Amino acid sequence: MERDQFRYIADATNDMHRILFETISPGEDDFRKVFAVGCNTLKQVAAQTEVLEDLRNLAMRQEQFWAEYREICGNVDHFVRGFCAIEKKVLIAGGINQSAADSLIKEAIRLRESMKNVKINPDRVLGDLKKLRDEACDIAKHLHDLPSQREEKRKSKKRLQRFFYAIGGTAMVAADAGAFALSLGLSLAGSAVSGCAGSALVGASVYIQ
Repeated sequence: MERDQFRYIADATNDMHRILFETISPGEDDFRKVFAVGCNTLKQVAAQTEVLEDLRNLAMRQEQFWAEYREICGNVDHFVRGFCAIEKKVLIAGGINQSAADSLIKEAIRLRESMKNVKINPDRVLGDLKKLRDEACDIAKHLHDLPSQREEKRKSKKRLQRFFYAIGGTAMVAADAGAFALSLGLSLAGSAVSGCAGSALVGASVYIQ
């Protein structure tokens, strides 16, 4: 995806990170607004054909550079000092702020070992995004219709963290599929790693309660 096409995903990632990690005590209105952003962003993502095209392109690269992909994921030093350093540059250049990029990179490192033998499944990722879209929109409607209690706010923050990683993972996929990321030094094999990391972030967001 071209950089101007995924700016809205980067903006949503930044908005969610601000409420989660940069706001001391987010209020009811903060959660209403940010879940509305999440709902609208995931609606657009699920409907945008470029997202599925990006996933398919990254899946083909992963297949083509499978040995290199496994070497990057299987080598902690290569993954952290090599891949993650470049990936952070790509995310920031794509519009994600530094603190949000750091949070996404930290989660990708946590998922590294599980990615080593995993193939990108574009249709499954798109299905996961649609599930997340439906859930985010249900939560946004609930928060709009009903006043939040303290326990509801705690749940909202926990749920918001899942959507932050899902939308941030989508930003990874979108940023790394095109020539833009390659121009910043990311290899073709590295872009496949990004695609799998982004897909893993989306998948984990669906299945972690």
